[in-house]
Amino acid sequence: MSRRRDPFESPKRRFTRAKEDIRRLEKRIYTFMHKTPPSRWEEVDSEGFTVHSLKFPRPIPESWSDSAGDAIEHLRSVLDQCGYAAAVLGGKKEPKSAYFPFADTASDLINVIKGRCKDLPIEISDLFANFSPYETGNYPLWALNKLCGANKHRLLVPVAPTVSAIRFFQAGFMRGPAELLLRWNDEKHQFEFARVGAGGEFKYDMGVTIHIIFDEINGVKGGPAVGILDAIASEVQRVLVTTEAECRRLKLC
Repeated sequence: MSRRRDPFESPKRRFTRAKEDIRRLEKRIYTFMHKTPPSRWEEVDSEGFTVHSLKFPRPIPESWSDSAGDAIEHLRSVLDQCGYAAAVLGGKKEPKSAYFPFADTASDLINVIKGRCKDLPIEISDLFANFSPYETGNYPLWALNKLCGANKHRLLVPVAPTVSAIRFFQAGFMRGPAELLLRWNDEKHQFEFARVGAGGEFKYDMGVTIHIIFDEINGVKGGPAVGILDAIASEVQRVLVTTEAECRRLKLC
């Protein structure tokens, strides 16, 4: 006797791949930071200022953006595949309008559901609406859709280091103009934190914590890349588990 196929097998596999992408990214970041940690660096710029930096020995690998982009694509696919599975279980042989709905506002969501969820059982479209997938409702789901839209048109550039916590001990600018910078220089793969004029001196002892972050993109706020992906994955998993449970409650599977 052949094994009865799980109607949610495909979105579950997609979700597993997304989690693997996130963990792969996390491992790559950890390995990079421990095997090639940044060191203090000083250089004189074109205006004669000494720039104080934390410099990485090599560029941030482009594969990090690939892993992040793959995770986002897989997570977005999980949601639509949940809708497709529910529509088929509800009796639609070839559903054309069984998408997971996204909108910028609660009022917009109503129209999206009317246009893109026609083939879903009403109980499932109501369930999807209850996840509030708009900016002020369920921010991680809304952000997923925005990030996925951006990723289709260009590389998910915003994987770059930032200093999330920085403390200066015995710090002092002496004899000359100076300023704090706190900026990432992608060309030189270094985090520049101070700029001191010629003849000046900057004495400091610094404690620093470095995270790899997404910059703001397509309206989505920046933040720690792995943390954002994990938060999105958690919400996607909740949609997947809840949708399957509701289909079983409705005796569709």
